[in-house]
Amino acid sequence: MSLKKVESVKKDRGFKLADLIIYAVIALAVLSLFLTVFLTRNDSPLKGVRIFIEDKEVFVCDFESSEYSVSDERATVVEGQTLEVKITVNSGYNIVSIDMSARTAKVTEADCSGRDCVHTPEIKDSGGIIYCSPHSVRVEPFGYEPDNSVIV
Repeated sequence: MSLKKVESVKKDRGFKLADLIIYAVIALAVLSLFLTVFLTRNDSPLKGVRIFIEDKEVFVCDFESSEYSVSDERATVVEGQTLEVKITVNSGYNIVSIDMSARTAKVTEADCSGRDCVHTPEIKDSGGIIYCSPHSVRVEPFGYEPDNSVIV
């Protein structure tokens, strides 16, 4: 490297104004996406849950009235400290544990290949669902409105 080039690099500032503007725009974009995702989430208290098999409602549990109803023979309920709802489909089963006093729902057992539904966090508020793709079983809170109704 020539001496002129070394002197030129020493005099040059690390960031130019255009660089700083680009970095600021990127930082604002990331911040706005972060705020959009986390501040628009519905975290109102859970009033109840519904269980669907292939978009057909098979079980409803209302925490306000402490009542539940089964509308399909593929859903069976075992009462205890928690409600254990067994959903049986052609390819297997899922067991959903519903704690009426804590107002939570969680898939505790499944025989599907990935078992992602078992590792999904429990539903504590109106902001999320549990979905078992291999069995097409969906557990969602009352009033849940998906951003996109197509689940792949």
